[in-house]
Amino acid sequence: MQSYKRTFRKLIILLQVIILANSLPVYAKNVGTINDFRELTGEKRLDDKSFLQEIRQIIATYERGKEWDELVSLLKEIDGDIAYQQWQEQEKRWQDSIDKMDQDFLNNQSLEILRMDYSDYLTAVKERTEYLGEQSMALNFAKSTQEAYEYAMSILNGMGDDFMLGELGKEMKTFTQNNLTVQKPFDEEYHGILVSIPREAEIYSQLNGTVIRTSKTSVWIQSGKSIVMKYTGIKPVVKKGEKISQYQQIGNVLKEQIGFEVIQNTIPINPLFLYGSRGISWYVEWLALHPGGEKTIPDFSRVQDECSAQKENITAESTVKKEENESSSIKQEGDSFHLTNEVITKVREEEVTDHETIE
Repeated sequence: MQSYKRTFRKLIILLQVIILANSLPVYAKNVGTINDFRELTGEKRLDDKSFLQEIRQIIATYERGKEWDELVSLLKEIDGDIAYQQWQEQEKRWQDSIDKMDQDFLNNQSLEILRMDYSDYLTAVKERTEYLGEQSMALNFAKSTQEAYEYAMSILNGMGDDFMLGELGKEMKTFTQNNLTVQKPFDEEYHGILVSIPREAEIYSQLNGTVIRTSKTSVWIQSGKSIVMKYTGIKPVVKKGEKISQYQQIGNVLKEQIGFEVIQNTIPINPLFLYGSRGISWYVEWLALHPGGEKTIPDFSRVQDECSAQKENITAESTVKKEENESSSIKQEGDSFHLTNEVITKVREEEVTDHETIE
């Protein structure tokens, strides 16, 4: 009898170990936070250093005003008066190097002097860049000091937000649970994407969150303190205030397209960034069908398929080996992807060939 009990206990322990082994890597690999989301879409993970760099960039870029003064006060409060004074001196050296180079050029100074001026300017730029950090992509869409200020305050409010968004990265399904057929890409006119989809198709929430607004044709869902996603062209099946799980149905398509917008810390971002290399391929497919349609090529250079936290937690057994394909139109550097000029050239050459064939 005792032997039977020991065998039974061992069996229970073995089953628990198997369940734990199967569940933990999946959780660690796929379930992400706001910081994971930021990293995957090309932004820095939020911490005190990156927040200070964001404020410095705003102060260095935007015009003085009420909001600008408030950010200076905040920077002094966090960074300290001495550090702020050192930065101001650095900014002055950078501006002085520009002024001197311009003035010597206008005064027809010798080539040797102009070379020295340019060398001083490059040194000042390097020091300034090291202090400011890499330019945030989000700030490219802040058109005024007021918008930049609202962005900074949103980041401050979102510091330490550990809301669990759900699956992220290359394992994440889309809001249609299928590949996306882009009808109109993200640009300066429309800060979202339009996707072709059959009428009455079901639409699912991209992330966990809460419904903050609905209308007859749209649903807005907020995830944590920093992310809002807007789905337009759908008939809602959810209500304002309702808690939503990732991949839960939120509506049905009214016509044969849906709009999808992503707002991160008050600033719109390209929704295709959510999907890493898949997003690039969907953009290239759109590009092939719309010759000359691109106004600006999206910068996918910082977009990733996996964030650092996911890489650390994936076991050797679950790591997918990435095959190198020299003929691919997408160059992979580490886990970032670059949409190269070869892509555009190849697409356009194919368009010319197709046109000649039709004629």
